[in-house]
Amino acid sequence: MLAYIIKRILFFIPTLFIISLVAFMISVNSPIDPVNNFVSEPEELGFQVKDFQSQRNLQDSRQRIREKFNLHLPVFYFRLASLAEPDTFYRIHDKQKRKTLGQLLDRTGNWSAVQGYYGQLATFYQGHGHAFAAIQELPYEERQAATDALSTSMSITSALLSTAKPEGITHRFYQLDTLYSNRQYLRLLHDELLKVRFSYEQLYTQKHLWKKYVPVIVWYGSNNQYHKWASAILTKLDFGRSYQSGQPISQRIGELFFWSFMFTLISVILAYLISLPLGILSAALHGSRFDKISTVIVFAFDSLPNFWVATLLLVTFANPDVFNWFPSSFNIIRTGDEGLIELFFQDINRLILPLIAYTYGQVAYMSRLMRSSMLEVIQQDYMRTARAKGLRERMVLLRHGFRNASLPIITRFAGVLPALLGGNVILETIFMIPGMGREVFEACFAQDIPMIMAVFTLTGFLAILGYLVSDLLYAWTDPRIKFHKQEGNQ
Repeated sequence: MLAYIIKRILFFIPTLFIISLVAFMISVNSPIDPVNNFVSEPEELGFQVKDFQSQRNLQDSRQRIREKFNLHLPVFYFRLASLAEPDTFYRIHDKQKRKTLGQLLDRTGNWSAVQGYYGQLATFYQGHGHAFAAIQELPYEERQAATDALSTSMSITSALLSTAKPEGITHRFYQLDTLYSNRQYLRLLHDELLKVRFSYEQLYTQKHLWKKYVPVIVWYGSNNQYHKWASAILTKLDFGRSYQSGQPISQRIGELFFWSFMFTLISVILAYLISLPLGILSAALHGSRFDKISTVIVFAFDSLPNFWVATLLLVTFANPDVFNWFPSSFNIIRTGDEGLIELFFQDINRLILPLIAYTYGQVAYMSRLMRSSMLEVIQQDYMRTARAKGLRERMVLLRHGFRNASLPIITRFAGVLPALLGGNVILETIFMIPGMGREVFEACFAQDIPMIMAVFTLTGFLAILGYLVSDLLYAWTDPRIKFHKQEGNQ
């Protein structure tokens, strides 16, 4: 037994690594830039020319936030790339810019030429600020037309910054040439455009496509995002900070986990206490009126969705116009320094409706599971032998029948531990329970990636732990289950 436990724990290490890696990679490949949760784009002026000083301030702010959350570092320990790609490609944080540069690099294989073209194009874009200053010196009657032309130029240039297809780039060059002809006040931009076109031509006259087909491994070492995230979890149980609230995630989970844990735990205990005797009794009285009536009732309960039952309970038993017996929500009212347990049981009435909604579905499912398993066990020879020895029917059912029929119920128990953390999104929302389910639901809408990653990782850990507990319960329940191969079976 001990050897098996050690073996399973050793298996946990690569499994947890894979779970954490999957969670991390999903977050990294999200189309959402988390920096946008803290910094927004500056508003454009009426003529669509941006304040370039504000843009520089914005970029500095975004960089400080990336450094705060380690987003400026490489993603992982290494990266499989081609010889054409630079090892600093990860420093390009804007996803659209990284996509465009990647497409240009894929077409030419020459990173220095791509960098030269894109840098010249960015300089050309910034040059619109100088052109705007020159326009202000024009007579008033010419200024509006010049401003419109400058806005059009800026819009076309912005499209160029996200275009990699040659036909699209050539077409926009033609649009800019046409726009600048016969407009002396845009002469400065026209000169800069010529430099951009020259650097673009260099892309295709200096191709190194062979570099694309030479694979290389770029090694970044431990100074990467995943290492810092995983190290903080292992050493300090620190999942970072929530993008939504700014709180440490471990602290946030600690505040909300208790409520989900208590409701799930109590509902599971109630479900087992009700469903197991009900299933055993239905199997023992197979074909009787009790069995038929309980089967109909249980199937009816199993078919009712929990959100509908929860709403019906509130409309019926928390409605002043019907039966105003229970509170309509789970309100937490602190009157002093109460502990969490004391606060939870502050008003028993407010627990009844949520616990009914939490429990009825589990009772329906597990009682049917227990009944079908017991019906199969009752037909076994050892049950008839136990009765032939003169044992009472209750002893036969509980000692010999229940232990052998409980394996499906134990399997079901493996999912209890993840549920303790995850909570129930729908019921917590309906009854206004401040638990983890509701928090994860809000985190998804708020694009709070660190919170989602933390719950994903912890849920995976609890699922593995639940399977280990189930395996140990298997051995305790049925001695015929062995965790190692017998010599005669090898």
